Amino acid sequence: MQPDTMSGDAQGAVTAGTSAGGAASAARSHVYRSVQRSAPFVRIKRSRRQFVLPACAVFLCWYALYVALAVVGGDALGRPLIGPLNTAMVLGLAQFASTFALAGAYARNASRRRDRTALNLRWITQDQERREAGEPAGPVEVPAPVEVPAPAEGGGEVR
Repeated sequence: MQPDTMSGDAQGAVTAGTSAGGAASAARSHVYRSVQRSAPFVRIKRSRRQFVLPACAVFLCWYALYVALAVVGGDALGRPLIGPLNTAMVLGLAQFASTFALAGAYARNASRRRDRTALNLRWITQDQERREAGEPAGPVEVPAPVEVPAPAEGGGEVR
């Protein structure tokens, strides 16, 4: 619908929705800024940087070495190693292997050093958003686990 063909009521509803959304957005922005300044968030960012920067530097050097060898050592890279595989093919496959190894190392590092703290920050952020919105904060109630009866004493075989 074109703005000039919108009725006055529709324009008022759009404006009211925008101002209400703006207030909610400002409240959310405040919550995220406070979390961003928190010590756990700073530790997460620092831990991530301590892994990512050296890993990227090493990987880029490894890639640059591969490219430099391809440019300078063309004859050496064409040397057969095993059957039809030559040095260039082996180094190229090593590039793929190192990419997967780096991804695995990052995932392992994240799960060991950052994921639990990040999840806690997520819960804190959601609680703060609920408080800002006037909703009750706290964890969502989860139903109690269902107890499974113990097997009968006669062997407990299921037929």
